[in-house]
Amino acid sequence: MNFHVHLSRDGALDDSMLLWICDCLREFKVKGSWLYVNAHLF
Repeated sequence: MNFHVHLSRDGALDDSMLLWICDCLREFKVKGSWLYVNAHLF
């Protein structure tokens, strides 16, 4: 299974976004290397 996170430019530049994603993964005890983040910076 793969989990894709698509971020807009504003979302990618938001300082708290990465922390929020990490907190969610930690809260649900997610393990593995299946997270894919796609950021559109244009």
